[in-house]
Amino acid sequence: MTNEILEILKILIPPVIVGVVVYILMKKQHEKELKLISILKPKETKAQENSMVASGFNERQIILPLKIQAYERITLFLERIEPSSLVMRIHKPGMSAKLLHADLLKAIREEYDHNVSQQMYVSNNGWNLVVQAKEETVNIINSGLNKVDDSATGIDLSRAIFESMMGMTQSPTNIAVNYIKQEVQQNINI
Repeated sequence: MTNEILEILKILIPPVIVGVVVYILMKKQHEKELKLISILKPKETKAQENSMVASGFNERQIILPLKIQAYERITLFLERIEPSSLVMRIHKPGMSAKLLHADLLKAIREEYDHNVSQQMYVSNNGWNLVVQAKEETVNIINSGLNKVDDSATGIDLSRAIFESMMGMTQSPTNIAVNYIKQEVQQNINI
């Protein structure tokens, strides 16, 4: 009976610890956001505050910094998955083409997973272009692997990816970045 309890505790304790850590981190992030909002929000009287809430001014004050941060993170995501910078960042001397391919796709997937929540701050068209840029980048990398033989090196795959990019007038990530810039200018009136 004691061994069964110990086995159950071994199974339950790690998820509980992870849950507590996630809760603490989320609470700290929420506190940071509240602090940012309080810094950005000027001191108003209650009547002014009610008037601003009715007019949407207060809402804009709260949402605007979050939108700007989302646009920044999306732009950073797109720059990080740009095939040329991605290859330069991920490639290590002596890598095989297959290993480099796997690492490139893993990096794209991790970057995307890290930034997927930003879609709530951009238009549907903007987010669709971000997803399309990610998918087309994956296709470029997959196409590069298909162009090299099974014993190819990471350098061979890199060359194939760069050659595919040279055949394009504009990379998928640049198209998405340009659209995001336009959206920022239209929606935030910069």
